[in-house]
Amino acid sequence: MIRLHSDMVPKSFPDHSARDAARSAVMVLELIGLPAAALGRSGRLIAVNPRLQRLMPELASERRRHLQVVQGTADLLLNETLARLAHEQDWKDIRSIPLSASDARPPTIVHIVPVCGPARDLFPGVLALVIATPLGFKNVPAVAVLQGLYNMTPAEARATRAVAQRRTVADIARRLELSPETVRSQLKSALGKTGLARKLDLAVMLAGASLFHASDPGR
Repeated sequence: MIRLHSDMVPKSFPDHSARDAARSAVMVLELIGLPAAALGRSGRLIAVNPRLQRLMPELASERRRHLQVVQGTADLLLNETLARLAHEQDWKDIRSIPLSASDARPPTIVHIVPVCGPARDLFPGVLALVIATPLGFKNVPAVAVLQGLYNMTPAEARATRAVAQRRTVADIARRLELSPETVRSQLKSALGKTGLARKLDLAVMLAGASLFHASDPGR
């Protein structure tokens, strides 16, 4: 059973059955190995599963009953996403927020999954599910994985993957038969989608991060 501090459950939450539904959702994600939390309409924490609790405070902490991500840029992206969700009832896009590695944890992707449509009947009062995906340290993610995680175009994902493999802009341009200016433009767009400011940050975050071991058709 998930146990939360009393101040982590908003007084405005609809009823016990709705709160139990949120708890059940994060516990199902616990069973399949995913750290997760449910957030209410005001962005407040409703339920947190044990896997996510174990990642705190290295990954996130609780601030005034709200979830706070430890890295400043990522926390801003989280707040912007939740604010947009609260105002755009039909927004269905999943937002993926990257966190670079620390001494205590590997690189991690935090996914914000909106609760919309018929799911609102199953989880009344729940704005979104937050799912954390810690990455391993083996191979750079495949092009298709980067596209899925960050909504990149194939071209952006190929350039991003090459940067993570420590290739220079000139080398990437030569390999992909593009101009250096085109590669820089693709990387600038990719940086915007990951929430990072520099190519170095991108390379450090992705170097060695692997979700799959299958061959990469985009190489």
